[in-house]
Amino acid sequence: MATKKPALSQNRRARSSGWKWVTLVLLLLLIDLVFVLWWRRNTLHDDSGWLDRMNRGQACLEQFDYKAATHQYEQALAIKPEDLATRINLGIALLNQAEPE
Repeated sequence: MATKKPALSQNRRARSSGWKWVTLVLLLLLIDLVFVLWWRRNTLHDDSGWLDRMNRGQACLEQFDYKAATHQYEQALAIKPEDLATRINLGIALLNQAEPE
């Protein structure tokens, strides 16, 4: 009988260890779900006006109308001032608008 007690205790440890892993996985899934919902709520904004200005600015750049592109990108920056791509495109339009010396 002395040999069966360790086997029972090992079996119980294995079962309790399995529940710990299941609990950990479920907790991680719950944390992931909360993060995804938070991220979607904070990133889903109506950027149609900004996107429209970016597209118009790109169209003006392709037509070599740098003054109009500058105007469109400035309007896009007024809508979304933290956007790096808009700032880079505005810089490109301003550089191309400059007169050579």
